[in-house]
Order: sequence, then structure tokens, then C-alpha cells
Amino acid sequence: MHYRSPDGKFFLGDIVIAKEVAKKESENAGLDFNERVAQLIIHGILHLIGYKDYNSKDMREMQVKENMLLKELKLFLARASE
Repeated sequence: MHYRSPDGKFFLGDIVIAKEVAKKESENAGLDFNERVAQLIIHGILHLIGYKDYNSKDMREMQVKENMLLKELKLFLARASE
């Protein structure tokens, strides 16, 4: 669902991340906390633009897109820190 605010801005929705849950998930997966948060943000954005993960086919498609975007983000951040 999306909407326009009275001042004309276009909103797709919100992304909410529970810090303690993300921290626990990052520890369980052996990931850096910031990397896990980046994964969650990318996952949320994909949902906001219409990706679904209700079945295994959709989950796989979404996972491929998430991995590609996370890789691009890492490359961007590496270049930006040079």
C-alpha cells in the first residue's frame, strides 16, 4: 500500500527493525551486526516495491535480488571509503 501525503510526497510504507532481534540474528548467523541490518533494510525495501516471499519460488527470487543488492552496497561502500 502506498499513499501521498498532503504536501505531495509519495510513501510506500515503513521499515521497522528490532535492534535486539537483529543483534541476536547476526550473532546466530555469524554476521556483522551492520551487515544483518543492511540485509533487513534491503528485504524491507523489496517488500515495499512488491516482492513477496510466500512460497519457495518467490523466496528464492527475492533472495537472489537481496544478495545482488547487498553485494552492490558492499562494493559502493568499499569505493566510498577509499
